[in-house]
Amino acid sequence: MESKNGKKVLIVTALGGSGHISAAKALKYWLTEWGYESVIASVGSSTSDELYGLSLKSPRTYKSIYALSDRSSVSSVIVKGFSRLEEAKIMEVLTEYHDFDAVISTYPFFHPTKAKKSIITCLDPVVHSSWLAKPFADHYFMYWDESTEILPQEIVKRRDIVLTGPLVRASFYDVAKKLHSAGDKKEFKIQLGLDPDKRYCLVTAGGAWIGKSKKYIKHFETAFRNENMSFIFMCGKNKKFQEQMSRAYSGNSKFVFLPWKEEKEVAQYMAASDYIAMFTIAQISLEAGLALLPVYIFGYIDGQEHYHKKILTDRGVGVYLDGTIEEKVWEFKELVNNKKQNNITEEKLIAWQQHLLDSNRRYKEAIDRLV
Repeated sequence: MESKNGKKVLIVTALGGSGHISAAKALKYWLTEWGYESVIASVGSSTSDELYGLSLKSPRTYKSIYALSDRSSVSSVIVKGFSRLEEAKIMEVLTEYHDFDAVISTYPFFHPTKAKKSIITCLDPVVHSSWLAKPFADHYFMYWDESTEILPQEIVKRRDIVLTGPLVRASFYDVAKKLHSAGDKKEFKIQLGLDPDKRYCLVTAGGAWIGKSKKYIKHFETAFRNENMSFIFMCGKNKKFQEQMSRAYSGNSKFVFLPWKEEKEVAQYMAASDYIAMFTIAQISLEAGLALLPVYIFGYIDGQEHYHKKILTDRGVGVYLDGTIEEKVWEFKELVNNKKQNNITEEKLIAWQQHLLDSNRRYKEAIDRLV
């Protein structure tokens, strides 16, 4: 698609779960809407796959590696070598690399050095040192206002940091336009063939992490046996989990295990659900916010997502459930059944939704000014 304003942007991303790619796809959609031509390039697939696999198989080891690489002396070595190698590969494929007016990275280990203008979009509230490591970018777009409160002030002063707010994939803005209160969810339930008078909890996790929810299912079944509520599991990439659980709970209306769904369908299920149970947070929490979903955090990626948890709980749109599996499930039941004990209110959810809706304006202003 040709640019309406004559400007071209290259977006560089990597697997790393799904959040980096989701951010890149969201950015590409909005750049097109704003009149820019854009292309997405993916880097370091084998490295990203290995790190992601480690986070699934050994969360403690992954946390240790995450903490070690968060030292500037370590991250600079990693970023410099990775960026040089991957940028050379991109330039071999995209011979017009130097024609792009800007290169924007949504992946912390890729810092463009040969672009006309380099921009790094920092997705997490706690900015891992790799985002700010050498080679430095011209500009740093940060999703979270809280990031500048956490970063050392000498870094904030030395780098061109722009607080943009987060971008989310297009379909979630589409459902947000139709969701002004919890009562609006009934129409989405009808569209999906769900019972409009029944409560639904969407169970999610980034990438293949949904397997972490397996041990909770029997406790959900016990705790909600006499409740008019069902659980919809978004199984995503974890085809094995989806097939196994679908067979194990065949005929049990309490549980639905959905295979991979496209963006539009995911947005519709979020819009139709009354609650969301998360086993990882990150990008999903933004999409849930646009869908007016109260967030119940059953798990998260330790070391990487702890501040995501804090933001949701501080804003009053999420609750972190602590304790054993059984204790978490029964606390969840108590909270969704007893509004007086629940700190999450519709007013707070609407305010959070409005903040997210305003972010694309802030991001556009930054892009138009700097590209």
